[in-house]
Amino acid sequence: MPFRKLFQRAIMGSTEIVFGYLYSTLNFGHKSATLTESSLVVAAFFFFTMFTVVILSAANGIYQNSIYGLVAAFPSKFTNAVVLGNNIFLVFEGSVTDAALAYFIISITTIILCFISLLILPRLDFYKYYMRSHKQNREKAALTCNDSKAKLYTSTFKQCWVQCLSIFLVFTVTLTIFPGIMANVKPFHQDKRKDSYDFIIPEKLFTPITTFLLFNVFALVGSATANRVHWPSPRFIIIPSALRLLFIPTMMFCNFRPERRTWPVLIPNEYVYIMFAIIMSFTSGYLSSLGMMYASKVVEPSKAPIAGMMAAFSLASGM
Repeated sequence: MPFRKLFQRAIMGSTEIVFGYLYSTLNFGHKSATLTESSLVVAAFFFFTMFTVVILSAANGIYQNSIYGLVAAFPSKFTNAVVLGNNIFLVFEGSVTDAALAYFIISITTIILCFISLLILPRLDFYKYYMRSHKQNREKAALTCNDSKAKLYTSTFKQCWVQCLSIFLVFTVTLTIFPGIMANVKPFHQDKRKDSYDFIIPEKLFTPITTFLLFNVFALVGSATANRVHWPSPRFIIIPSALRLLFIPTMMFCNFRPERRTWPVLIPNEYVYIMFAIIMSFTSGYLSSLGMMYASKVVEPSKAPIAGMMAAFSLASGM
C-alpha cells in the first residue's frame, strides 16, 4: 500500500478513535456525576479511565507518527508547523475546572476540524503536487534499489540517527526538568522568614509564571525561530542537544525543594534561575523543531516519510 494511503487511513482511524473516546468520557462523566458516590461507581470510573488512557495513547501515537511521516514529504516548515502547534496549546492555563472543560471543548472541536481537513486536503493542488513528486522519487528509488523493508529502515536510520538522538535528548532533558524540577524551585529566603520575600513576581504566582507560563511561551518562541534560523547544521545539532543535559544539575543547584534539601543552595538568585529557565525553554522548542525538520531532509526524498516516523518515535521515546 502506498505511504500516502497508509498515512491517510491511520490518521483517519486514530482521529475517529480519539473523538469517540472523548465523547464517551464526557458522557460517562456526566452520568457518573448524577449517581451516588459508591465504591462500585468509583471503581467503574477508574477502570474506564485507565482503559481510555491506553486506547487514546495508542491512537495518539499512531496519529502523531502518521502526521510526521506525511508532512515529511513537504517542505521542512510544515514539519515545524506540527511541533509549533503542540507548543501553542500549552500556553494557556486556568483553574482545574475551567481547564478540564476547555480541554474537552477544544479537543473535540480540533478533532472535527482535523477530520474535515483530511477530507479536503487530498483534493488540493498543493497536496497533489508534493504527493506526486514523492511518488516519483519512490519509483526511481525502487528501480535502483531492491532492498528489503528491514534494510530500508536500517539504511534510513543510519542517515538520520544523529537527528533522532538529538530529538530524544532534547525531550528527555526537557521533561526531566519541566515540570518536575521547575515546579519545585521556590523563592530563596535568606533569613528563612516568609515575610522577607521581595521579588518582583508575587510569591503565590512565582511557580505558575516561572514554570508553566515561561516554559510554554519560550518553547513556542523557540519553535517559531526555527523557521527562520537553521543553526547548527544537521551534523552538529547533537552538540547543543547533549550540552542541555547540564541543565538538570544546574536547576537542582537552585532553591529546589528547600524544605527537604540537605545540600546548600548554590544559585540563590531568582533572576539567574529565570535566565536558565528561559534558555532551557527556548532551546527545547528550537532544537526539537530543528531536529524534526532535519531528520527528513538528510535522507533521500523517497525515505523522508520513514525518517519522519523515526523522528516522531524518538520524540515519544524522549517523553
